[in-house]
Amino acid sequence: MSVSDHYDSVAADYFRQYQRDQLMEGDYPANYFRLQRIKERVQALGIRSIYELGIGDGSPLAAMAELGLRVGGS
Repeated sequence: MSVSDHYDSVAADYFRQYQRDQLMEGDYPANYFRLQRIKERVQALGIRSIYELGIGDGSPLAAMAELGLRVGGS
């Protein structure tokens, strides 16, 4: 299986990795907890805008927008 085949196969529900209520038994929740830490640091540092490179499905960037940050990415 190629790398692109792998990502194509998980793309439809990739967003679940960032939502606690969507985590399934046996999932490795690293992305969810990593995003929570980033959100905490962003708020603690008073950051007001974020630009992300390689945004994938955009879930983390959308979470930053929900904090009221100005966001962008490619």
